[in-house]
Amino acid sequence: MEAMEDCRVEIVTQTEGRRTRFSARGLLSRGTPSTVTYAGEDGETVLTVCKEFLGMRRTGETASEARFCVGEEGQFRLTALGKTAALPLVTERYRAVFRKDGIFLHLVYKLFYPSPQIFSLKIAIRIISEEE
Repeated sequence: MEAMEDCRVEIVTQTEGRRTRFSARGLLSRGTPSTVTYAGEDGETVLTVCKEFLGMRRTGETASEARFCVGEEGQFRLTALGKTAALPLVTERYRAVFRKDGIFLHLVYKLFYPSPQIFSLKIAIRIISEEE
């Protein structure tokens, strides 16, 4: 089992002219695949990071799950109030850069609900050094 490293997760999302920024402390386990776990507003999120794809699973009152892989038609599964919806999505771009100081991702996908909407995310998973 890989050692867990403290990290800072920063996600900048752009869609329909709006930009949001999210930041949280998390734990990174480097491997094939690498995983990062962090807490959000109402639950925990686990990202599974590979060169080929990004997996996301969020728990809490509103749970969600998705797999982003260029060339695959996928689903964004959303569960709330005991009901699950599967929203179609297409990954248009995905790039993962693995470095000593962390993992850096760029993801562009199109979600087809209620009408097609493009999301562009830049995700930085930075190792927190002992000096911080």
